[in-house]
Amino acid sequence: MTKKEFKELTDVHVYGRGSNKINAIYIEWADTIEGRGFKYAVASSVENCTRAELLNIAYDWIVNQKYAPYYVYTRFAQYDKQRFKVPLSFNYNNWN
Repeated sequence: MTKKEFKELTDVHVYGRGSNKINAIYIEWADTIEGRGFKYAVASSVENCTRAELLNIAYDWIVNQKYAPYYVYTRFAQYDKQRFKVPLSFNYNNWN
């Protein structure tokens, strides 16, 4: 999978303002019999990395199976019934 194909599967959200701003990228939306929502998500404060850097980290985490850095929060659904929707507000406590 190329980065261009990967980028087409993403949905980017921004939470907060100023130094409290958080970028979140949700990947691979699907609507199945068992569940609907996204399969993968990554998020980080804008102080730690830009949106482009976060997209590269997500690509490496999902496609190249590399570990995400400690400052990037990750979430994934192992099965279709565990898929999740985009939250209206962001809370790191709800993430893996």
